[in-house]
Amino acid sequence: MASSLSVIVIARNEEVKIGACLDSCVRSIQAAKSQGLIDRGEIVLVDSASTDRTVEIAKAYPATIVHLPAEWHLSAAAGRFVGTRHVTGDLLLFVDGDFVLIPEWLPEAIRALLRDEKIAAVCGREIEELTGDSLLTRRLKSRIESLVAEPTAVNVGLYRRGALMSTGGIHPFLRGAEDRDVAYRLREAGYHLIRIDREMGTHRWSDRGALDFITYFRSVIVWSIGDGQLYRIRKEVRTAIADIRRRYANARYVHNYLLGLGGTLLLLTNLAAVFSFGPWIAVAADLSILLALLAVKSARRQTWKELLFSFHVFPYSIVRHGGFLAGFLRPPPDPSRYPTGERAVEPGNPVSEL
Repeated sequence: MASSLSVIVIARNEEVKIGACLDSCVRSIQAAKSQGLIDRGEIVLVDSASTDRTVEIAKAYPATIVHLPAEWHLSAAAGRFVGTRHVTGDLLLFVDGDFVLIPEWLPEAIRALLRDEKIAAVCGREIEELTGDSLLTRRLKSRIESLVAEPTAVNVGLYRRGALMSTGGIHPFLRGAEDRDVAYRLREAGYHLIRIDREMGTHRWSDRGALDFITYFRSVIVWSIGDGQLYRIRKEVRTAIADIRRRYANARYVHNYLLGLGGTLLLLTNLAAVFSFGPWIAVAADLSILLALLAVKSARRQTWKELLFSFHVFPYSIVRHGGFLAGFLRPPPDPSRYPTGERAVEPGNPVSEL
């Protein structure tokens, strides 16, 4: 028996990609229908008070457009949460507004999801569409595109609606990590999340040129705040608490802070030498550090650029732990307190008529 599918797209100021995103959603639904896997499909775009042409562009596509007021709490979690209030499908496909699906992926994902009732969510391999050739860009692209094992969470991907809603659905007040929260609760209930070995689609981190550290760290702090909130409210989910502790309290961060402490001490030594003891102490300290860096560079067979890039782990650690602490100190309100009454505009030509 064929299933019904609801695609929930979330967006905020995504005019660059929203057309390609919605077009890929339409073609994905058509691909699944042509193979008899679904008998009905719908698309709901939840727009979080965009100020660009996102909504104007989206009106050309067969999607119900749900408008969230600017004064409401706005986040990816809120968008997905509200989206589930406006759909009826047995299967839910969550897509970000800057993500372009590969239509052939969806039929395979549906087959994978339906082969076992204990599979709650399916994702695939992502292609990172990053501009520039910085070390940060290469590192992120390599890390994300190399993921092939069971996913820790499913952000963009296909969900079994019954499993999602029976375990509490999406928490709308989480600042980030809502997909990880869902994954913890699904696994606690005995469900599985899987990644099929097929390209799912392309994602773009930034529409303003090459990815920079500011854009990257903004994303990092959002995830970290969400993790802090999770740690505060999910004490009953033992796997969540254990995993968060493992991710935020490990030897890697000790190394990162020691690295930053060493750099700070070097700076203070230079300042003290210049103003108190004479520049020769600073020269001696700098020479010692330079020799140590040369040894590390040689041992790792790195360029100077690669070696200096490795020092970004110190501010990264500060951002991660600072965000986590902020989230922990400000736990989210209960989901039942999220506002209602959002405005929804039905499409002129729904997907079912295509």
